Amino acid sequence: MDKFLAYDKTDKRKYTKKFDCNSFSTVLLGRITEWDSTLAAGEIFGYTPGGAHAFNAIITTDLEVEYIEPQTDKRFKPNKNWMPWFAKF
Repeated sequence: MDKFLAYDKTDKRKYTKKFDCNSFSTVLLGRITEWDSTLAAGEIFGYTPGGAHAFNAIITTDLEVEYIEPQTDKRFKPNKNWMPWFAKF
């Protein structure tokens, strides 16, 4: 995933009213699927300290869930500050 995120430029796009967090997460999921359709990747809608938000998730080869903030490519473990209410894999 590190190699893909270094290659992909979704995080370089500009946030606008028409290209918001939903757009970032949808585009990143599509790009991950184009890169390798065997990866377990998804799109999550949930609550964060900043309010409602869309972000991505992967299931690692160790069978652990990792979140990806599509606007920055930051990867992190699920925590109580990022509460999903809908996930699509």
